[in-house]
Amino acid sequence: MFRAPIHPVLFGVAPVLSLFAANQGHIELAELGLPFALALCLLGAWWGTIYWLNRDLQRSAVIASAGAALFFLFDRAWVLLENRDLLGKRPVEEGLLVVVWALAFTGICRVTSKPFDFRGRLCPILNAVGLVLVVLPTLSSVDWQIRNWTPAADSIARQAPSALVHFKPDIDYIVLDAYGETNVLRAMFGFDNRQFLKRLEEKGFYIARRSLANYSQTHLSLASSLNFSYLDSLAERLGPRSFDRRPI
Repeated sequence: MFRAPIHPVLFGVAPVLSLFAANQGHIELAELGLPFALALCLLGAWWGTIYWLNRDLQRSAVIASAGAALFFLFDRAWVLLENRDLLGKRPVEEGLLVVVWALAFTGICRVTSKPFDFRGRLCPILNAVGLVLVVLPTLSSVDWQIRNWTPAADSIARQAPSALVHFKPDIDYIVLDAYGETNVLRAMFGFDNRQFLKRLEEKGFYIARRSLANYSQTHLSLASSLNFSYLDSLAERLGPRSFDRRPI
């Protein structure tokens, strides 16, 4: 049973579970449905194409898993290069990674073309690795849900937006997230944005000069400003130990 090639499926859904586990409290469990379906459809098409080309289930599974792993690891590798500033220029770094990834995938394809007992040796190993990649974020998600679930958070997050009025007001609300105040930008960074603000005012926008956000985090600040209220009552309902951002 463990020699059946299930690892392409595991390698395809593991990144979705990992991303969900890293964003606990921000999104609902039900929102996993579409990413799961999309990942499985793309992986099925990818694996099916490879199988159609070589007519070998085990070899096509290895190539499909390798392609999925390289695809999802590309962004991580690029961020690592960018943070280290190894080459200094983004297009060069991305181009280098594309070449390296292409060579790696070509090498894997060449290796799989040679005689090898994929079913007896490699398949169980890849299945085990895939299971670990799936089980770890799943356990992390379950643990978070158990430790942080509260009836108040769940009921607030699922409340129907009955108070919403369906109309289209002629209002443009621009939120320049993490954008500093004019005097702060001039004093700290030597950047003068007064011309930008003046242009907005000439177009009819109102600019609240020397204004301050109610909170230092985007989730909290937008929830406060869009509801015309502080979040004290919500904090009292959730309690001091809640990390669930869904009600916000």
